Amino acid sequence: MGVLLLEDSPADSRLLVESLRDQTTSGNLVIQTVRRLADALRELKRFHFSCVLVDLGLPDGEGVRNVARIREADPNVAIVVLTGLADERAAEEAFELGAQDYLIKGQRLGDELLAFVRLAIAKRHSQVGEATTPADTDAAAAGSVLSYQPWVDLSRGSFGGVHVGLSGEISNLSTALGAFRGWHGPGFEDVTLAMSIPANWLPRLASQLAARMGQADVKPAKVALRLEASEIGIEPSMVDNLRTLRATGTQIWLEGWRPATALLERLVELPLDGIVIDARAVDAITRDAQEPALRFVRATLALGGALGLDVIADGVALAEQHSRLFMVGCTQMQGARFCQPEPAEELPARWRKGAWGLER
Repeated sequence: MGVLLLEDSPADSRLLVESLRDQTTSGNLVIQTVRRLADALRELKRFHFSCVLVDLGLPDGEGVRNVARIREADPNVAIVVLTGLADERAAEEAFELGAQDYLIKGQRLGDELLAFVRLAIAKRHSQVGEATTPADTDAAAAGSVLSYQPWVDLSRGSFGGVHVGLSGEISNLSTALGAFRGWHGPGFEDVTLAMSIPANWLPRLASQLAARMGQADVKPAKVALRLEASEIGIEPSMVDNLRTLRATGTQIWLEGWRPATALLERLVELPLDGIVIDARAVDAITRDAQEPALRFVRATLALGGALGLDVIADGVALAEQHSRLFMVGCTQMQGARFCQPEPAEELPARWRKGAWGLER
């Protein structure tokens, strides 16, 4: 995985690179560092990167507009803002301009930072509807090699299901279903497979899902489809496709749920089974805006309860996030705090070991 770090502070660059030394030494991660926006734009034209980590305070930069310049240079790359500026307005503008995440310098290093980078890559690939290369993300590697991340159900004190992000060819859905069927056995009786899919798959999937589940011998009740909230509207054709999919017995979830996408009409009008609170909303719990973030989580849980929808918090990387979410009543969580994404062949062994961090 190639990462372009755009940072004008040598000290900050060294700190970040040193925190990821194990990954770079093993060859799993390559980091290229530049100090100026012009240099970054030149490198993006010459090489392919999976993700750009960008500071907003560059000597030749344009503040939050740095995101727009990078997005213009590479429409497919994931962009994570890494800045010392804890500013909600700047964060929202960065997301509108094409960033996948907005992190504060020094708060996310090493494996925690890498988990957010991987999540950003998966989100970007889901947004564009295809993987730019076959090895960029946990959701798309080597053509059909996928990675699977369990989520935890704290009411049971164990894993509650497995999530995989899908993009590229729709045949990857059959790959995920086949892997899921292969895990069935002791410990997997009550497991749900949740698959994040691009919204542009819906017209085809509505006519194909039942057959693909039948071919894999997977019961529809064990399958959940996650769709990005910002990509889903309430126009009749969209609602009809979702109803067709749900009529097979499959669950439908909205993910990427955060203040900017939390439109009540989506919950009321769409045939849904659950909501996934976005990692950005979870991350805000440990920032200056933690009280508004917790109010948003409480409101989402209350809405979910009133409408009969389950709620999962995504991107839980820290013990503090875990604890605060649990205190406000959120019992289903997903993220590096509990388990990293795993290849299909390694998932059963990881599942048997149980989740990390359940002690809060």
